[in-house]
Amino acid sequence: MTSAPPTQAPPSGSPYWFRIVIPIVCIVGIVGNLLNLFVLTRRRLLSSMQRLERCATYGLTALALSDMLFCLTVLPNTLEFPTSVFSLYYRVYGIAFIHLFIMLSNWLTVVIAINRFLVVMYPIHARHFLGSTKTLASIAM
Repeated sequence: MTSAPPTQAPPSGSPYWFRIVIPIVCIVGIVGNLLNLFVLTRRRLLSSMQRLERCATYGLTALALSDMLFCLTVLPNTLEFPTSVFSLYYRVYGIAFIHLFIMLSNWLTVVIAINRFLVVMYPIHARHFLGSTKTLASIAM
C-alpha cells in the first residue's frame, strides 16, 4: 500500500503569512484611513460643528493620520528590495518609525478617551477646559 508523500504546510509565522496577509491589512488600512481623512477634513463639515465636536474631530483626524503612517511604514517591511539606498535607510530607521507611529496612535487614543470622559462626566464644565487650542496642544504633546 503506497500513499502519496505528505505535503508540509508552512509553519505559522512563516514568510508566506507575513508576505500575504500583512500587505493586505496595510493596504486596507491605508485606504480606510485616507477615506477617514477625506471625510474628517471637509471644510463644510468643520464649519457646521460646535466647539466640542470640532475637538473630537481633531483627535480622530490625528489618529487616522498616525494609523495611516503606521501602515505605510510597515508595508515595506513585508516586501523584498534589492540592495539600494532605500533599503539601507529603511533597515536603520524603519523599526524606529514603526514604534513611533504605534506609540503615537496609543497616546492619541488616550487623549481622545480623556476628552470624551470629561465631556460625559462634566458636561457643564467641559466647555471651560476643552477647546480647539487645548485639544491641539494635547495632541501635539
